[in-house]
Amino acid sequence: MKVKVAKTNNVLFRAYNAYRNYTPIHVLTANETIIFNSIVFALVTGLLYWAMFVVPSWLVFLGERAIYYITGQTISISLVFSFIVRQLLFSPKQPALRSNSSNSMPADFYRKK
Repeated sequence: MKVKVAKTNNVLFRAYNAYRNYTPIHVLTANETIIFNSIVFALVTGLLYWAMFVVPSWLVFLGERAIYYITGQTISISLVFSFIVRQLLFSPKQPALRSNSSNSMPADFYRKK
């Protein structure tokens, strides 16, 4: 009987196997493996930092420059985003349509007399 593994575990297992099989870990000594993994960890940490903190501010800067070149006016992207979020969160809700089964007429009105 086969046990189905969750898809996340399968993806992580495949990523681990790819890391183990396509890097020289299996031919390195223990000390070399520690050094190699430290370098890989430092590179991955730096890449995650860059992706989370540098790229968003860089994209905001590019967006502000693009708006300036297109319109000739300086506007802050954070101001635009805050306006959009405020409109999405605090805009008045549209009134729901009333169905025909509303209680506007008493039930006795439709009964035969």
